[in-house]
Amino acid sequence: MQPPSSNLPALRIKVNGLLHTGYVIIALNGSDYYEVYLLKGKDAECVNEEVCYNELGDVIDRAIECGTDKEEYEKFAISNSPNY
Repeated sequence: MQPPSSNLPALRIKVNGLLHTGYVIIALNGSDYYEVYLLKGKDAECVNEEVCYNELGDVIDRAIECGTDKEEYEKFAISNSPNY
């Protein structure tokens, strides 16, 4: 999949998460929703095409850091914590 069209207003953020390291693109589409993409080299993976502004944090966190299995993530995060 290709990244969003260059005529959409967008923000590119560099991230270093457990599930994704690289860039996240957040683009505002014509329907007043956000599209979220993960950039992997020259390819882009669409995470979600219809995200409301108040859902952006959760959508991005699931895509780059914690995934959908909270229990598995908590075990991994605790085992890799320098304070544990």
